[in-house]
Amino acid sequence: MDYITDKKKIGENLQRIRKKKYKTQESFAEALGLLDRKTISKWETGETEIPMTRLPEICNLLDCDMDYLFGKIDVPRKNTEIAMKETGLSEKSITKLNEIMKSCHLDWWSLVFNEFIENEKFAAFLGYLSLYATHKSEKITHSYYSIDTKDIAFTRAQNAFVEIASEIETVMTKKAKTNGDYRGYLLIADTAYKEGKITKDEYQKEIAKCYEGWQVNGNDK
Repeated sequence: MDYITDKKKIGENLQRIRKKKYKTQESFAEALGLLDRKTISKWETGETEIPMTRLPEICNLLDCDMDYLFGKIDVPRKNTEIAMKETGLSEKSITKLNEIMKSCHLDWWSLVFNEFIENEKFAAFLGYLSLYATHKSEKITHSYYSIDTKDIAFTRAQNAFVEIASEIETVMTKKAKTNGDYRGYLLIADTAYKEGKITKDEYQKEIAKCYEGWQVNGNDK
């Protein structure tokens, strides 16, 4: 795709991405340190050209690449476009994942997500889930019973998910102990207690281990 030079087209791209971040021209103008919205309006209608010196700041505020404003790519970020082509995921899916990872500020989330996708049962889970979501219900009848194909797909997807979750819990617990990340380990212990997997006494012992680890590693702040 070639770069566009038409000011009106560039203005349309600017307006499209601006509305995702700033609802009004006034708020965007304020973020740029402009006195009023008229400058923004002229840029978006193509009446005036966006100054090249302003482009880096504009792209930073709108979280987009210059290539998007100039029509070189169809999505705000080149990395998103590459991810879409490589994974088949939509722009919305990739953007949502990025937002989650940025907002949670927990390395554990990305570690868990990677473990989930890398698990050898992930493909089976996704396959059964797809069957359940997209196929029509059909009855399989035998001499003594009948069963719905959607029920089979759902049960197998559920079982695959539980197995994956169990394996991830084992991996993450090991990483927590190895890396001395006792906050993450405490979260795992807390979840296990609430789900009834460990007793109250066992839970209290795990808490004691966590606090002891914090003190040893100088993290008791």
